[in-house]
Amino acid sequence: MRVLLDVHPKVRCGPETRILPRILHLSTQIVGKPEMLRLADAGITRDTIDAAFLQFIRAIIFRSGTPAERYCVKDPFLDTVMNFLFEIFPNSKFILMIRDGRAVAHSIVR
Repeated sequence: MRVLLDVHPKVRCGPETRILPRILHLSTQIVGKPEMLRLADAGITRDTIDAAFLQFIRAIIFRSGTPAERYCVKDPFLDTVMNFLFEIFPNSKFILMIRDGRAVAHSIVR
């Protein structure tokens, strides 16, 4: 699917970053957990954390290839952090691709 989207002159998907799922998994360990209380004691708010993740994600996406009008990220396992992505990218569009489970299993094993 990424290849099909990359053909469009206004869209750039590029290869899987492999780092975004890891970084976003970290967000689930910080946001909404007891860790937030410790961070609040240090003066770090949820808004600060959201802004930091937003800037990091943007840097990875924008700097990983040529500029484009629209950007696409096709990393596996981002579905587990969709609520967080909706919060920090409120104007974004998300497409959920449904694939044959056998193809998914084969892709993961590779």
